[in-house]
Amino acid sequence: MTPDFNILGAVEVLQQGEGVDLGSPRQRALLVRLLIDVPRVISADRLIEDLWPGDQPQTARHALHVYISGIRKSLGVDRDRLERVGHGYHLRVEDDEVDSIRFERNLTEGRAALVRGDPQMAADLLASALDMWRGPALADVRDEPFAREEVTRLENLRLDAQEEQMWADLELGRHGEVAAELQDRVARHPYREVFWEQLMLALYRSGRQADALRTYQSARDQLAEALGVEPGPALQHMEERILAHDPALLLQPRSGSALRLVPRPRTSFIGRQREIKQAIELLEHARLLTLTGAPGSGKTRLALQVADDITDRFPHGTFFVPLAATDDAGLVGSEIGRALELPEPEEDLSAWDAVEAYFAPRCAMLVLDNFEQILDAAPQVGRLLDAARDLTIVVTSRASLGLSGEQEFRVPPLALPPPGERDPHEVSSYDAVLLFTARARAVDPGFTLDAGNAGAVADVTTMVDGLPLAIELAAARVALLSPRDLVERLERSLNLLTGGPADSVGRHHTMRDAIAWSHDLLEASEQVMYRRLGVFRGGFTLDAAADVVGIDEDSAINGLDSLRSKGLIYRKTDAGGARLAMLEMLREFASEALVAAGEERDVGRRHAEHYLRLAAEVEPELTREPRGWGVDRLASEVDNLRCALGFALSSGEPNLGLALASHLWRFWQSTDQLVEGKDWLGKLLAHSDASPQSRAHGLVALAGLTYWQGDYEETLRHYQEALDLFRTVGDRLNEAETLYSMSLTANWKQDLDAGEGYAEAAGTVYEELDSQEGIGKVLMARAFVLWRRGELEAAHKLWLESLSIARDSGDQTMAVSQLVGLAALTFHLGDRTEALRIVLEGVEEAVGLHNTHLIVWLLDFVAAYAAPEFPEPAVELAGAVDVLRKKAGGGILPVAIGVEDARSVGSRLLEPAALAAALERGRQMDVEEAVAVSRSFNLLMH
Repeated sequence: MTPDFNILGAVEVLQQGEGVDLGSPRQRALLVRLLIDVPRVISADRLIEDLWPGDQPQTARHALHVYISGIRKSLGVDRDRLERVGHGYHLRVEDDEVDSIRFERNLTEGRAALVRGDPQMAADLLASALDMWRGPALADVRDEPFAREEVTRLENLRLDAQEEQMWADLELGRHGEVAAELQDRVARHPYREVFWEQLMLALYRSGRQADALRTYQSARDQLAEALGVEPGPALQHMEERILAHDPALLLQPRSGSALRLVPRPRTSFIGRQREIKQAIELLEHARLLTLTGAPGSGKTRLALQVADDITDRFPHGTFFVPLAATDDAGLVGSEIGRALELPEPEEDLSAWDAVEAYFAPRCAMLVLDNFEQILDAAPQVGRLLDAARDLTIVVTSRASLGLSGEQEFRVPPLALPPPGERDPHEVSSYDAVLLFTARARAVDPGFTLDAGNAGAVADVTTMVDGLPLAIELAAARVALLSPRDLVERLERSLNLLTGGPADSVGRHHTMRDAIAWSHDLLEASEQVMYRRLGVFRGGFTLDAAADVVGIDEDSAINGLDSLRSKGLIYRKTDAGGARLAMLEMLREFASEALVAAGEERDVGRRHAEHYLRLAAEVEPELTREPRGWGVDRLASEVDNLRCALGFALSSGEPNLGLALASHLWRFWQSTDQLVEGKDWLGKLLAHSDASPQSRAHGLVALAGLTYWQGDYEETLRHYQEALDLFRTVGDRLNEAETLYSMSLTANWKQDLDAGEGYAEAAGTVYEELDSQEGIGKVLMARAFVLWRRGELEAAHKLWLESLSIARDSGDQTMAVSQLVGLAALTFHLGDRTEALRIVLEGVEEAVGLHNTHLIVWLLDFVAAYAAPEFPEPAVELAGAVDVLRKKAGGGILPVAIGVEDARSVGSRLLEPAALAAALERGRQMDVEEAVAVSRSFNLLMH
């Protein structure tokens, strides 16, 4: 029993013809939200934001789970139908189960029937499509913010279907019947010019020429009054033809008899439905459309498909002119004339004159392919458009033509599966995988996408950046290699992506040739910039590009804009803000060119020094306002940071590497990368020629990471070695900082005499340096000793004083860490509820700092304090912490300061089965879900 989902009207779900109770309005809205994005997975955060726009209630995530369960119950479906995938949800539906999908399929098939000259089938399909509508789309949820875009899209498609239905009826000779209906259409949609055009044609065919011309005047008046514009070319052309009594108006306007000189590709066109639609929509308002994009992105194939889909709009033909072999701008007119089979122009006329004379009276489309090497001919293209006002030109080029009225459309890579997706059904819904599968079957007819290879195919398409040419070249290797073999060999992707079809254009025979074609068209200064940008990983900012390339920012802006316009870099946005990037294969080519130019070491050093300056600038922000900015900034550069550290190791420059790593340790600690940080520092410290100062800072960073893993013996060893080095070089401030850290570490070890001694020594140096912030730290270290000796009141007083100094200094990480101790002291003084409140405050501040490791540490204390009163959710939280701490690489346990953990408390208060179930539920949580559980204790306490 499968349900029918109907959204073309009021939302309803039918089971065997009977309506299903969809529950509350918000539960109904959730179902619609899932339907709108079928078959995509929608994150829980996105669903919550859409269901509760603005400020979400604290119970939103719990409510979402309730609604998900309610939908499953209402529909009588299992979890496989409405399943959780990662951090989101996915509603599985078949195309025939959703009326909007059936409607769009009928519309597409109806259009295709019109193109191939079967108006009766088109009329039947379009009538069936329109009969599915029961009222306005999503009538009962259309005002929800998340639904508005889909409502607009569906209503526009409904109008598209009505337009196509009118064309089909007109081709069937029903002009007398549809004239009255079209009168109503233009009244309700006065700015939709196609209805006016159809009404004029229907009236003219009905013998009402004067009415047809008056209709044009009415359209012109309404457009001028409301929008201040003249009718478009199609409507103007209809008036001219009616005035001229064009006999073609009495024929079926879509007979398919137009001249066609656009080649039909020998292989099927896969995917790109969104891009085709966008390009066609742009051509409704622009007569010059330039398709740009990276080498191998499929610009030519997209242009051919667009031309094929709308060839019926051009009664005088569609024409294709390949220009890849032409490198002389003066010969472009001749090439077009040759493709059109025009006679040689007279002596006093140029080839362009002949082309303009040919197109001037015609409504036609011209596709100019591979224009990038003859951009000097762009002005002639502009003059051709001026001379032939019913001509539409589509250009493919690595760069735009720079003409007024030009509409640029950047052809993106094919849609890729999300990282880690392995399900064959999910993977096969992405265009990149569809193309790979189709081309693999061309060389191996037995190739199928299944559970055994879906993940590898997804990886292959991702590794080649979703570029159609690269995917086709990779798929051709399936005759010899399995998808898994391809993944293993694509580490140097350009070396594998060779062997295109024997009749392919030369630059399409290998991926390297395709990129080299673009590279060789660059100016010398652009080639220098391009190869130097190859040192970056994961993108770069404007200032980074200027710094590493070695030019000022104004020159960088001009150069980067030129490379972007030629498809070699692109703009992207992430948590760190706007930045530029290269597709990986373009970066690989640039990197090889950098080595070939002998610039690899110099540029690599500039790159590492730039990120050293960035890390030094950002490090203080990791513990202060603005909250989270520093973590996000470094997270956006993590690939570049790893590259810089790798350069320092491989080039034998440990001082550079240790300086960078020393500034990064708090970032690694904040983002659960303790193990990675230790690995880098260990390798860098192994270099014997590092300076004492660099080595000391590296040891402090390493000690900081091992401290947060709870390995106090190793931490003290690293601190002691660093202390000796700081004393040797006379660095008093870092001597004090190290002594303070050693005091805390010794206190955690319960070596209180040592902890007190280190604290006193640190205090002496801080007082010499007049460091109030340092004195505040020592107060906490002393308070720690007093507390562990049982002097709780005295410890509490010192702790509050230390916390106040930390707050005044702006060091939020220190303040949050001190809240943990303050909460523990409060607990030992007998106020568990206040201890819980304090540590919950700390969780919120740690969330603001984006310090995941600190959050997890605090959550363990939340669970411990909450367990006696709320054992089950506290044990859930403890289960989450178990997994999250392991992922983080270790951590400090509550038991270390005399607080019984939630697992022990829960084992006394819960039945064994309930305890195990709560722990298992917690182990499935991510950090955000665990924080949500901790916040629920605020509500429970009140």
